[in-house]
Amino acid sequence: MQKISVSLPPLHPDLGTMIAWCAIPVATGEQPLLLAFNEQAELWQIELFTGQTRLISQVELPAFQPAYPVQLIVSPCGRVAAVSNRFGKYAVVIELASGNTLLSLERGEYHYDKSVYPLAFIMKKEQLLLVYGTDWNRLELVSLLPELQPLSDRDIPVSQSEAQSAKANEHYLDYFHGELHVSPDGEHLAETGWVWGSFGIARVWNSSKWMDNVWESEDGDSLESIWYPLLDWDLPMIWLDAQRLAIWGQLDEDLLEKEDWQQEGVQSAIVIYDVQQHDRHAVITNAPTFLTSVTLPGLFVHPQAQLAVSSTGKLFAWGREVDMQAWDLSTLQPEPLDSPFQPDLYHPHADLFLKFEKGRIEAWQYVVTGKE
Repeated sequence: MQKISVSLPPLHPDLGTMIAWCAIPVATGEQPLLLAFNEQAELWQIELFTGQTRLISQVELPAFQPAYPVQLIVSPCGRVAAVSNRFGKYAVVIELASGNTLLSLERGEYHYDKSVYPLAFIMKKEQLLLVYGTDWNRLELVSLLPELQPLSDRDIPVSQSEAQSAKANEHYLDYFHGELHVSPDGEHLAETGWVWGSFGIARVWNSSKWMDNVWESEDGDSLESIWYPLLDWDLPMIWLDAQRLAIWGQLDEDLLEKEDWQQEGVQSAIVIYDVQQHDRHAVITNAPTFLTSVTLPGLFVHPQAQLAVSSTGKLFAWGREVDMQAWDLSTLQPEPLDSPFQPDLYHPHADLFLKFEKGRIEAWQYVVTGKE
């Protein structure tokens, strides 16, 4: 695939040093938009093809650390965003039209800095839902629009020890939640949290069943553990469509007998799971190994890599010091790439890979040349 540079205008006004970004969903044919968060905790909107920027809000995020990784997500309707330090204790939810803070969130003290703050939006017809963590092993579901309404209220006994909690609560979950990923139709959630051992477990469950059963994320009938024991957690994940989920990771060799190895063995792989068939759809075994090491003091080791899927059916994987690789999802064969690199973000509506510099955005697109 040929790499083509796409010229974008300078950003005006300049929004300073961006440290987090995501694509804002728009209708087909509309101006591609970006949401960006800078070192001053300002939230900005960017028109990608004009360079026009608009300050949305000065975000009041408690204990904000601009030098540490930041999580920024936007709702499928493009009306609401949420931001946190990825491994922080606090998060805020912002209405983009007004810049007002809708919710200030906090998760518990217990090892919160070992996994990404669980945050996700779900659209159910005209209802916008928010999923967020309130403790290491507890998620909440709330309706944001058209009105604020809790949907997962449940009584969890408070005990002085985890052992006592497990005895007091039949739904007790011994699992640290992590970064959340919602399917395009809003029907399923996925995550790779962790348990003591320590290893990661990739899980999926059904959001509609969660609305009927407040304990669905703990032990509901739709909850499945689909890949474990994993060497890491908060793995790169992406929904290929409403049915298939791609996960990039590696099984922990020290926790598996050789006779229990699956197709990928204990090498880095991308597993594609089918949530409707409740089984693996495919495995890409020639995936690169991503980096997890960190240099910032107090920052826990974590995967520093991304997955993206294009409208042409290509799966891309890259990370820090890991040049991009690609596969054709119809054949699972590698796609040769011209001048592979390490972008900051893939913008699905513009079909562009982006790198962010002060005052400007560089962009590229990969296209099939016809010679492949």
